Amino acid sequence: MPAPFIVERVDSKSPSRAGFRHNAGRASMALKVTRTDMNTSHWGDVVEYVLGSTDVVATNGGKVKRVLPISAPDYPHMIADQIEEIQGIGVATKATATSPLGVPCLPATALYQKYEMTVSFVPMTFSIFKDDELKLKDGSAFNDDGSTYSFKYYDEYNRYCEWWVEDGFEVIQAQFGSRYFVTGSEAAPHLIPFPGSITDRVPRPVVHFCWKRIPYRYVASRNSWIRKYKGFINQDDFLSWKAGELLYLDAKVTRYLPGIPTMYLDEGTNTFRTHLGALCDVEFLWELREWETTDPPALTNGSQITVRGHNAERWFRAPGQAYLAVSVGADPDDDSLWKTKYASRPFSRMFTDPDVTNPT
Repeated sequence: MPAPFIVERVDSKSPSRAGFRHNAGRASMALKVTRTDMNTSHWGDVVEYVLGSTDVVATNGGKVKRVLPISAPDYPHMIADQIEEIQGIGVATKATATSPLGVPCLPATALYQKYEMTVSFVPMTFSIFKDDELKLKDGSAFNDDGSTYSFKYYDEYNRYCEWWVEDGFEVIQAQFGSRYFVTGSEAAPHLIPFPGSITDRVPRPVVHFCWKRIPYRYVASRNSWIRKYKGFINQDDFLSWKAGELLYLDAKVTRYLPGIPTMYLDEGTNTFRTHLGALCDVEFLWELREWETTDPPALTNGSQITVRGHNAERWFRAPGQAYLAVSVGADPDDDSLWKTKYASRPFSRMFTDPDVTNPT
């Protein structure tokens, strides 16, 4: 819907208002909508223009198809979050009411030439930009057997995403070995075994990475990378994290329907239907282990091995150091037979439409 047909309502005292505190802000604007200039008799175009939208059906070449929300004119860092109220103003005209869905409805409705619409705005917590500003990138990865494959993906992780780190720790315990008391004079308890186990306190933070307003089929599809990659670590550097540092623990999915869903024509019955495709927010939980591997081996055949991060283990004889730990095959020196604790996958692929084989 063209912008000139929605204007701010003005008065001797502005109906629009805003307020802020050190960690939050909110604005509310009273807007006037001229009905005669609307493209259709329903409010779908207006809602989409103000709040933006995400297409739940279109594959869009592998990227999410979006219409961006409007921003507040005086506070451009704030985007429209909610239409609080729509109210007709002026003289009403009685009109016959019909339902494009073919369901019962009231026989008549009151139409107004102008409407007042109250819209609330909130600060952006994530970057937003248009579909054509996304970059199509070339990716390559290793299978678990060391063979390689290529793929294409969009950098959707740069928009509609926010993340934070939840700090934590764990205590690890050696399965064997012992420690001894020592004294300078060699008097008791010199070299008497310490009765407790050998333990080490190590950090265990979790990255919460939230991807907002995406089609629910990105999760529900049988091809979903979001579901398939659970339990793997990142094969390549991903954003600010190095290869092997992120272990995909789980994903919390919040499913919801758009405020005004997409309508389509059912050619079999020649009536309009509401598309029940849902949207969702996905909160990835990635355990972070920023461990560098001490004295990593020079791999000759084991190209599929990620040698750092979650595949490194602490050696109690060298506090603070971690070494690559593997299970070996018949020939211990053949690194193509090595198996690490975690296999890896290219995390960037999770942010591309799973139902598009070749993104364009």
